[in-house]
Order: sequence, then C-alpha cells, then structure tokens
Amino acid sequence: MKHSTRILALAVAVLGFLGITTSGWAAWDLQDTVNRATKDVRHFKGRSDHTIPRSVLEHAKGIAYLRKQEEGFILGFSSGKGLVMAKTAHGWSGPAAMKSGGMSFGLEVGGETEQLLFILNTAEAVEHFAKGHKFKLGADLAMTAGPTSEQEIKHHKVAPVYVYTRKKGFWTAIALKESSVEPDRGTDKEYYGKAVTTREILERKVLPPAGAKELIRALEAPYRK
Repeated sequence: MKHSTRILALAVAVLGFLGITTSGWAAWDLQDTVNRATKDVRHFKGRSDHTIPRSVLEHAKGIAYLRKQEEGFILGFSSGKGLVMAKTAHGWSGPAAMKSGGMSFGLEVGGETEQLLFILNTAEAVEHFAKGHKFKLGADLAMTAGPTSEQEIKHHKVAPVYVYTRKKGFWTAIALKESSVEPDRGTDKEYYGKAVTTREILERKVLPPAGAKELIRALEAPYRK
C-alpha cells in the first residue's frame, strides 16, 4: 500500500512538472524580463561596493540573464525564463529569449526565485547560444563563480562563463550546478514581430527593438564611482 502511494505521489509530481514546464515554455512576455534585467544591471552598477567588477563587464563578449523558479516536494523541478545578448563591433545586440528547465530528486520543500547573470567571456561562449540549440551550462560550456573585485581578477580562474546571482538585494558570485538552456523562438517571434533566429539577433542582423533600448543604455552606462 505504501509502495503504491509513493508511486502515485511520484506520478502526480511528474505530471505537475510537465504541466508547469509546458505552460511556462509557451510564448511569454520578453519585455517583462528585459525590464527586470535593466533594473538589475542598474542595481549592481549603481552600488559603491561593486560585486561584479567593471573590467569583467567591459571585457565581456555577451551576457545572459535568467530568472529561475525552483519548487517541489520529494521531486523538485526548476523552470526559467531569460535572455541572452552579445556585444558586437556595432554595439550590444537585442535580447534573444531563452528558457531552462530541470528535475531533481531529494527533499525539496517550498519554492524560490533566483536571478542569475552569466557573463560570457569568449566568442565561443556566445556561439553556444547563437547556434540556437539546447545545451548544458557547466557541461557543454564551462562556467565558474565570477570574481567579485578587481583585485581578485588577477588570481581568479578564467572560464568561458562567470556566474553571479542576486540574493537579498546583493549580487554575489555563485558556483552553479549544470543547467540546460535553449532558445525560445516563439517568444522571439512575438517580441520582434517576425520569425527570427538567435544568431540573427546576436549578430545584429535584426536591430534591437525600442523596448530593449533602456537595457542597452544600462549596459553601456558607466559604473558609479
């Protein structure tokens, strides 16, 4: 009886996960994520104690921003929505939508939303996103917790991707577990008003829409001294 109850609970959890991720992966409002990313970029640039060093962003080839929701009991699940942008010779590209999802077994109680900022340090890192395929951060593309000061950069392990997270109002470096990400073409189509590829967006073959201008200004703005 107990065995049957456990199987039933597991089945319900799996179906719930599939239902949530299916609805979460339908086309969604990218502008809301763009606005949140703009606010967060201004936040870490506007602090006097910068935990994301200026030189890290200055030398970045691109960024990715992801809001992940983790919930569950016994069977945990995570789903995320976000964007990726590239720095080109003609300035920052517009945002390309991306999504993530995953499952884990173990004691999972409650839920938590996490904001993650990925600094793409190499052209190869940007290319992983530009291909427009699903891949795993941490497995297909190496990443590590980013340096939190200019002094630390001198002795910090270099990786294609640095990871930072915002918790309790402060940005800090984080060592993230593997996370699968993939493009969301349906959302990109709604945002740009036509079918576009991630590569077209990141290579600025499609100009950034008006709604992305504030985020680009935030990325280009100087740090607070």
